[in-house]
Amino acid sequence: MFLKDFTRDATPASFLRVLPAAAPSGLSAATLVEAETGWIPANALRIGAKVHTFDGGLATILGLTRKPVQDAPAILIPGGIAGNCADLILPRGQHILVDTLDDPSLPDADMVLVPATAWLGLPGVFETRLTDEVITPLFADEEILWANSGTLLHCPSLAGTGYDGGFFQRLAPTEGRAFLARRWARLA
Repeated sequence: MFLKDFTRDATPASFLRVLPAAAPSGLSAATLVEAETGWIPANALRIGAKVHTFDGGLATILGLTRKPVQDAPAILIPGGIAGNCADLILPRGQHILVDTLDDPSLPDADMVLVPATAWLGLPGVFETRLTDEVITPLFADEEILWANSGTLLHCPSLAGTGYDGGFFQRLAPTEGRAFLARRWARLA
């Protein structure tokens, strides 16, 4: 992220195969992702596809995990709560990038990664179940993707299928919940 994507000119033959999935994060099948060709559901993503990222560039998907799920715990974030145009269902471990609005408790961070579970307690947010599949696109570096028009979702690099220590501070669920409560109060 924020560096030149060395995969931009790679040929499809150089892309990795679809990887087996076991991550607690990812995108529900219906999550809309801004691809080079327009908005598409996450289950239409393919290795070699290019998607729009937070830093303004296109990043090439180098790997995908696809994990079929049956009645897996998830969080439903209603449209408008996290910049999303429509309801967004996320696995509990998925992280959303959020502007801190100069939160005094986070003086060194302009934006932070907040887990989906931390959103519980905000108006309309509730636990639900996933019954389709969870898709995790993998990149050369960690990336932040545009989803459901305005939500910024973290995706890992191939180097590590979890959080890579990355560019943005990651909040624990309790810390994230407290931050979101302060942020919600400031925006009210």
